[in-house]
Amino acid sequence: MTTEVIIQQLRGLITRIRLIVFFQTAADCMLFYSFFRLLMSGATVQIFTTDFDRNTAMLLIFMLAMIDLCFSGIRRNYKRSGFDLINQLSGDLDQDEAAVVTKFGRMK
Repeated sequence: MTTEVIIQQLRGLITRIRLIVFFQTAADCMLFYSFFRLLMSGATVQIFTTDFDRNTAMLLIFMLAMIDLCFSGIRRNYKRSGFDLINQLSGDLDQDEAAVVTKFGRMK
């Protein structure tokens, strides 16, 4: 692949990682909120304006945790793909290309 194609793909990966980080943050917030509501409740748990019994609420929290874990795996695969692309780069990079590589390296 040419340097231009690799840089274009890195820019796309940066955008997708930002989107995944946003969704993972939302899933984390829902998970913590649900867990807090479970700890502070009695026999029924009200999560997202819906009443659940404790077992169903624990199942909901488990599913939110699995969604969060999936987002982590997707983000890790995007990072791995990006580092593979960076390893394919050869030669000197101009300032814009080096900035994209540096920006990708700083991504979570």
